[in-house]
Amino acid sequence: MDQKRTLIQDMAVYMVEEGRSALTQSQEWGRLARRLAEFKDRSAEEADIVLKGLLERSGILREPLPDEVDFLHNTFKEYLAGEHFAAEHSTNKLREHVFAGTEGAESWRRVTLFAAGSRRAPEAFVRVTDSAVIERASTRVCRNQKVSPLEEVGPDRPAAAPAPVGIAVPDHG
Repeated sequence: MDQKRTLIQDMAVYMVEEGRSALTQSQEWGRLARRLAEFKDRSAEEADIVLKGLLERSGILREPLPDEVDFLHNTFKEYLAGEHFAAEHSTNKLREHVFAGTEGAESWRRVTLFAAGSRRAPEAFVRVTDSAVIERASTRVCRNQKVSPLEEVGPDRPAAAPAPVGIAVPDHG
């Protein structure tokens, strides 16, 4: 993975983990300086130049307000974070956040879907994620209809086959 992608992905993971939609440039400058020091051909002193270059040339970062950095769209942030968690095989962390019911759970759900769809995701992770997301979506649909998941299936109501993840999951309202 090239350095630019590594730096942007690191920012995405940090923002998702912290539940942030934006960072101040001074916050990101410090994180970037530490990360640059890890590269053989870079130094922490380059953080200012590198951050400016990422803002100007990456195509997915922007400066919406003076001294603020965010992703042009949250989908970029969630995709990059999902790729990271898939590569790290962070199944438990993703499940924990998706089912926590916290304010950021919806963002974590999208990160989890990107992780499950990644070519870097282990097969067991994809199966567990598919089942968990379908179960969660079914519960959400039932809650909206004021019917429990167990009441949906009975002797006269056979269980429906689970919908594909892409269909079962969307819920932005």
